[in-house]
Amino acid sequence: APDPGAAPAASSAAPPTAVAGPTSGPIFGVPASGQPGAGPEAGVARPSTGSATTVVRRRASDMLSKALAVLAWPALGLGLNLSENHQLSLFRHVPAWSVFAVLSLVFVGVAALAAPATGPKRYWRLGAGGAAGLVAFWVLLVLPGVDSNAGFSLSLATAAACGAVWWGLPVRGSSPGPARAAVPAPDRQAQIRRRRIEG
Repeated sequence: APDPGAAPAASSAAPPTAVAGPTSGPIFGVPASGQPGAGPEAGVARPSTGSATTVVRRRASDMLSKALAVLAWPALGLGLNLSENHQLSLFRHVPAWSVFAVLSLVFVGVAALAAPATGPKRYWRLGAGGAAGLVAFWVLLVLPGVDSNAGFSLSLATAAACGAVWWGLPVRGSSPGPARAAVPAPDRQAQIRRRRIEG
């Protein structure tokens, strides 16, 4: 007969202890070791290579546009005041057209220098109107005497103004969008403490 004082062997055996091992899921929202995304750089917003290239190209176009707009001013001033073969300069011969050319270049300068790179398109439409005015001035008054020194200077001013508007147009490159707020990286020491507590 079985001894009533003896406890069953199954009941006296201690329950098996759980062996601590690496967790298979995130701990408190932090990726575990060995999983993708773990490490001090996890969660940090990284700019894509394409967006960085677009920003660089946009800035280079803006710089070229401003440089051409600045170059057009001395070229236009020299061409309007240059006299050859004992003839009057264009500024004295046709002052109204000369003032028209100066105002057209003012519009180009406002578009290229005063307007920000991400500004409204109406500024660049103003610049395009100024460039069109310079082209009309060049065709009507400069083209007949383009082989002169004044013709060369005014041709250079017109080409520089058109280039400033062309390289400054928003369609030449997408404007950089608003900067994204970077997600702060998780604290490495906090991850280690949580893993020790879980283990």
